Amino acid sequence: MATNDILTLAEAKAHLNITGSGSDTKVAALVTAASMLLDAAAKTFFVKRSVVELHWPRGKFLFPRARPVNSITSILDPAGNSVPAADYYLDTDRSFIAHVGYWPTAVNATNLPVPWSVTLSAGWFANTAAVAEDVKQACRLRLSAIWDRPNPDVSSVGVGGLSVSYGSAPGGGMAAELTDTERLLLAQYINVVI
Repeated sequence: MATNDILTLAEAKAHLNITGSGSDTKVAALVTAASMLLDAAAKTFFVKRSVVELHWPRGKFLFPRARPVNSITSILDPAGNSVPAADYYLDTDRSFIAHVGYWPTAVNATNLPVPWSVTLSAGWFANTAAVAEDVKQACRLRLSAIWDRPNPDVSSVGVGGLSVSYGSAPGGGMAAELTDTERLLLAQYINVVI
């Protein structure tokens, strides 16, 4: 199981009514796939993780793509120098990083902007055990869709060294969009990008 999974293997097996261990590897891979699909569709991270993003700052603000941002681990300028924490602050409510002055725009020899590296922690829940029941239920629904309803349009995904084949959308559960039920369950977590 991946550390960013929404469900534990035991929760997934209980939901799928599986008692033996013969399909544990497949179930674990499908839980990881379902978790990744929900993260992507909701444009957020449910389980906290460390993320490194590149930003080309202009002005006072940086807007991390990973949401919600919990903390900043480091910000490195294009030369690899660490930016002192006293030079910026994180607005966790609105998910932006503001410089106390402004973020200098660095350019390379051909006068093109060069990115800054931001390492941050993002996610709603500290770990799989802490994930709220509404998010777990959405993951169970997605897991069931992948497990139960493969269609003739078979796709395959690899997670680690395992490759799992399954049906694709609309019947197979691998659609990047949330179903109406998933959207209702996850409404408070969905990141709307403007």
